Amino acid sequence: MLRRHSALIVILAIAVAVRVAYIPAHQTLLDATVTSGELARNIVDHGRWFETNNHAIALVKELREREHRFINPAEVNFTAVDAKPQWQPYIVAPVGPSVVLAGVWKLTGSERYIYGEIAQIVVDSLMVLFVYRIALLLFKRRRASLVAAALYAIYPPIAQQTSIVGPDIWSVDFTIAIVAVYLEAMHSSHRLRLLVLCGVIVGVSAYFRPNLLIIPSALALASARRGSWRPHVRNAAIATGIAALLLVPWTIRNYDVFHRFIPTRTGLGVTLWVGLSEVHNSYGIVGNEEQIYAEVHRVRPDLVYSSPAYDAYLRTKALHVIEEHPLYYAKLVARRILLSTVGEYESGWMRSGGESPFRYRALTGHGLFSYLINRPFDVLQDALQPVVFLLGMLALALTWPRRRREHVILIAVVLTTLVPYWIIHSETRYVLPASLAYIIWMALGADLLADRVVDRLRMRAVRGVSRAESVAHSI
Repeated sequence: MLRRHSALIVILAIAVAVRVAYIPAHQTLLDATVTSGELARNIVDHGRWFETNNHAIALVKELREREHRFINPAEVNFTAVDAKPQWQPYIVAPVGPSVVLAGVWKLTGSERYIYGEIAQIVVDSLMVLFVYRIALLLFKRRRASLVAAALYAIYPPIAQQTSIVGPDIWSVDFTIAIVAVYLEAMHSSHRLRLLVLCGVIVGVSAYFRPNLLIIPSALALASARRGSWRPHVRNAAIATGIAALLLVPWTIRNYDVFHRFIPTRTGLGVTLWVGLSEVHNSYGIVGNEEQIYAEVHRVRPDLVYSSPAYDAYLRTKALHVIEEHPLYYAKLVARRILLSTVGEYESGWMRSGGESPFRYRALTGHGLFSYLINRPFDVLQDALQPVVFLLGMLALALTWPRRRREHVILIAVVLTTLVPYWIIHSETRYVLPASLAYIIWMALGADLLADRVVDRLRMRAVRGVSRAESVAHSI
């Protein structure tokens, strides 16, 4: 017991160290981070919740482009833009990160993103304990559970996301927390209170990634067996019902502000339209949001950018394109499936500027060979996530017959992560929560492989002793 706890403490320390090492790497200020910072600033400075001052956002972006550096709100003089603000209620993306940022800024008294990064590092580092528990509850193998926790601690694509203030790392953490608490409820005599806790986590997670709402139902479906489906339906209903209650205040706010029923957020239309631009096309679909707005404004100048009406307009256009060109959409979905599993990855966890070998498919064999020889760091960066996926699939296939029920639960986690983005729009950062399953499968495979190696070595040692004894007797 003591050795196991000591190992977990060491793994936790390693997780923190790896994530802290990525703090200096935040050399670019993403638009999503700028928006979260503006939402947080207005909460702290003006008491205005979930509203952006568009003039302030434009000022920060202008400074970023002019000075080519990371801009903290603490470094900006907002006096002029706050004197004549252009307020806009926010609904287009998750607001959870901005609330976390506002909280840490209120505590520290300094509006710098580093404090949000520290909060993300602390939470994500603690996830190694949840990963350990998930693996232990599923497979009852302590060594495999420790290996899974260690792999999560050092997994670069996830560690790197903790240095970027936004919803992406939170979606990973909430996925892990939901799965851990749900499985704990299935193995505990305090099932009801744990399911209520699970529902609270799911409800809060919807303010970071709305698609996490479907995880309890997916886990219940994966856990159900013939003749015993009712308890699992009840468990999912409890967790999802609690989550829905937590969304009621936000839904009321949205109806009051926008006069529409919006339980989570908008943005589906924009994301769907951008997703249709993933492949070069002759339908006039582009992925640049400024260009999209210019085209929409030319036809519908009455639509306000990022408003529910603007999003609904793009959603209608996107669905019309899908209806008119189903083969093109099928090609997009097939491409997303490939890229979210064994395809192109651009996480930038090792260095910037890396390009996937898939971009060299049009080159000659000499060009690809040159890439593999002359750009080893890019090769490692591009290959890591596909290799992790393939190793996870290999371990899944080899251990499937005896551990089918446990594997189905992890498959449910993968599918709830990937399928929504296969339908809408896929990027590497969206699919990171599925890494939980791949890491656990890899750890299980490594543990079983270690057992096999040890057994063979032991058998060889026994055979060696037997031969020695036979020789001794013959003499």
